[in-house]
Amino acid sequence: MVKILLLLACGRSGPPPALTAPVSATLRSEGIVGALQIDPPDCRIGIWGPAFATGGDSLVGCEATREEGDVWLYFPLRSGAGEGQAAARLEAQTLVLPLGARSGEFERRLTMEKPPLGAEDRAAAAARSAEAMASAQEGWAAGRFRLMDGERLVGELSLPATAPAEIAVYDASWLTPQVTVAEAAQDGPDIVVRFPVTPSFHGELGMLRINRLTRQVVVPLGPEPTPDDRQLRLDFGAVEEAERQAARDRALMEAGRREQEVSVAVAQRIAAEATAAGACSKESTTWASWGLALQGYRVELADGDGGCVVSLEPELIQHGRRLSARVDPSGVLEETLHPVW
Repeated sequence: MVKILLLLACGRSGPPPALTAPVSATLRSEGIVGALQIDPPDCRIGIWGPAFATGGDSLVGCEATREEGDVWLYFPLRSGAGEGQAAARLEAQTLVLPLGARSGEFERRLTMEKPPLGAEDRAAAAARSAEAMASAQEGWAAGRFRLMDGERLVGELSLPATAPAEIAVYDASWLTPQVTVAEAAQDGPDIVVRFPVTPSFHGELGMLRINRLTRQVVVPLGPEPTPDDRQLRLDFGAVEEAERQAARDRALMEAGRREQEVSVAVAQRIAAEATAAGACSKESTTWASWGLALQGYRVELADGDGGCVVSLEPELIQHGRRLSARVDPSGVLEETLHPVW
């Protein structure tokens, strides 16, 4: 169960010396506009975007401090998922707004421009932001989400306030047999969702890291962000049974095609290596270096009429591991895609 209440940008240390440099600027980023006024000791800020804002068309008070050589601004921030205290780092001509629990993830960089944003522009930006956030508040209250990869539906998520989370994923990379109960926990401004998924070779779970302010989603490869983490997003709304089934069918078809292309190509290369070595054994090939590509298969080598034959059999028939095949250096001798269920 997840209650969407708290938005935290980062922690802070004890009271550092106050900022002394004056600032008067417009703040801009994609889809976001704002204003920053610092005239020590006074500090005021306004940020208006479709996903979060300081609220109203007036600037709100902020606290400007210096911590370990960096200037930080602390101020209240609202979103469709709730409200809390934000922290932003002031750099040369840029205000960096960390929005995720992991360093550098989901952050926004707002450039500082002249002249300062006028009252009329602030009012227009605040009105646009308020309309977008009202819709977002309704979406979060409903608690039903569509998991998207670009414009492609790849899953769904339910985050009710008084019941366990539920999730389904369906694309070539992973699949849940049906909508399943998930564990959802807060990590600062993020929601971390863990759930059973296939393929799973050693009981590992699927994981999503969802940012509540932006509804951006990451499929993390490890504890720290990497460029290879898969990027998805949450859209508001439920998934109809017909589109769910169509997405599942597409996921099975694409995963099967991937097995036929990738796994068979690796098996063919191993068969060719063993044949060239004159010994139909794993030890005569680079088989060990293909561990990830062949994980979840039983791999056997034997003599054949056209050279060494590599046999692939799933250790457990599941999404992404349902191909049985016999391959020699010339190509596929036999292959079968088993049904998942």
